[in-house]
Amino acid sequence: ISADETSSTFDLKCQREFEKVFGPINYSWNRGDVHIVCMRNVIYDIATDASKYHGGFTDAQYKWLQQDLALVPKSKMVILCVHIPMLSSSTNKQNVLTLLKQFKTGHIMSGHTHYMRNEPTRSGIYEHIHAAVCGNWWWSKVNGDGCPNGYAVYKIDGTEMTDWYYKGFNEGMNSRDYQIRLYRGNIKTGGSKEYFQYQHGSNVLLANVFNADSSWTVKVYENDTYTGDMTLIKNKKYDADALPKSSTSPTLVPNDSSQDFWAIGLHIGYVGRGQGTSRNSYLTNGFHLYKYTLKNPSASVKVVAIDRFGNEYSQSTITGDCDYTGVKKP
Repeated sequence: ISADETSSTFDLKCQREFEKVFGPINYSWNRGDVHIVCMRNVIYDIATDASKYHGGFTDAQYKWLQQDLALVPKSKMVILCVHIPMLSSSTNKQNVLTLLKQFKTGHIMSGHTHYMRNEPTRSGIYEHIHAAVCGNWWWSKVNGDGCPNGYAVYKIDGTEMTDWYYKGFNEGMNSRDYQIRLYRGNIKTGGSKEYFQYQHGSNVLLANVFNADSSWTVKVYENDTYTGDMTLIKNKKYDADALPKSSTSPTLVPNDSSQDFWAIGLHIGYVGRGQGTSRNSYLTNGFHLYKYTLKNPSASVKVVAIDRFGNEYSQSTITGDCDYTGVKKP
């Protein structure tokens, strides 16, 4: 959008209001061997409609970033903080990623999606997409992918991250140790508005490992004996067209779905959000759902997730059918 200091477009008006309260929309600072850059990356497509936008950087912003990073030694770590994930951005995306690749270490911190996703961009720069502190669309105690409301903690030594973890803050989910939720493969979720059901069978164990990425290992113990590793379900999202609502029986979840239908059942079926045209907004993507076929379906179970730093997180409680204790009161 073309705008100047006297423009009446809401785009610039909103920017000026932000600047009055918080300061510049693009700024940077140094801490030790780390150079941290914060940038606005929301580009409006229509000057009169705040709902029409995409992720990216204007040409002026790209030039600003070039000038900023020209003063930073290539031996430093650079962290770029934005709102919309770079994985889903477009305008000047590749140009910005090329700038980041010049440095010893590069990371991107983003949000926007109300789900957790940790993985490199196509350029190899690692992106941390954070779940929201406000949960699913600003009201729930969990995000659309089942992650608790919370925040990430990062520890950096020199130019390397030596630890990072996600920490929820609502009661019952407010410990660093709380990193996993377990389900049976045939769990029913939801409530009076709609029920959902996985079709894996009761002998299958599902684990939502909130902060996991491809480097994590998720181990299963049956009756205190290690029996194997869980497998990550490859990202597969189903929307309303593929999941027709049933008025007489549970809406069946395809076995290749990577979505957390305990959380979806909470929001759509139990609370009653996402009815009608907004249904797709609550059928959230999922990137960290694991499955495992138990050797002994009646055994006591413990799942241990090990992150890239060797930290171990365990869970033995299996969430039951339509159990939303502590998450949302009736």
